[in-house]
Amino acid sequence: MEVATGITDQTTMNYIIYLCAAGFSIINVLVALAVYKTGIDHQPWKWTGRTLAAAVLLLAIISVAISIMGGLSFYMVFFDLCCGIMAAGAYALGLTYKEFCVIGNIYIQGLILVLSALSILCTMVKIVRKKKSAPLIAMLIASAVYALLYVIGFILICRHYAMPLDDAFNLCVQELQDFGQSFYNVGYIGANIIIFVVGWMILLILNVLMNIILKKYSQK
Repeated sequence: MEVATGITDQTTMNYIIYLCAAGFSIINVLVALAVYKTGIDHQPWKWTGRTLAAAVLLLAIISVAISIMGGLSFYMVFFDLCCGIMAAGAYALGLTYKEFCVIGNIYIQGLILVLSALSILCTMVKIVRKKKSAPLIAMLIASAVYALLYVIGFILICRHYAMPLDDAFNLCVQELQDFGQSFYNVGYIGANIIIFVVGWMILLILNVLMNIILKKYSQK
C-alpha cells in the first residue's frame, strides 16, 4: 500500500501508525454518535459539523504533540496522520490507498459540499412556502443558483477524473504538485492541506452556518 509521507524516522513513523489506527477507530465512534444523535433530533448538519470539528481538533492535538516531541514540522505530521487514517480506512474496506483517496477526497468530499448547498435551497423553499415576499423569492432564486453552481462544479470534477481510480489518483497528485509550486511554493503537502482540509472545511462551515441561520429565521 503506497502512502505519501514526509517523515523518515522509523520510530516516529511507528508511533504515527499506531495513532492512525486509533484515530480511525475514534473517528468511526464519532460518526456513529453523529448518526445516533441525528436519529434523535433530526439535525444532520449540526452533528456532521460537530463530528468534523472534533475529528480535525483530534488530529491537530495529536500533530502538535508529535511535532513537539519529535522536533518535526506540524503540517508534515498532520499530513502523515491524515494519510495514515485514510490508509487504515482503505484496509478496512478492502481498497487500495489510491482508490480510497480518490473516492474519499474527490467524490465523497465533493458530494458533501453539494448536499450542504442543496440543503440551503431546501430550507429556502420551506421558508418561501410559509412567507411569500419579493426579498424571500429573490433569496430563493439566489440559493438555487448557488446550489446549481455546486452541482455543475461537482459534475465537472467527476468528468475531469472519469478514469480508472489509480490514474485519477496520479493525475490529482500531479495537479497538486503543480498547484503547490505555483501557489507561494507551498509544495505538495501544503496543497493537500489547503484544498482538502482548510478550503473544504471553510466551504462546508459557511454552508452549514447559512443553513442554520435560515432555519432560525424560519422559526420566527
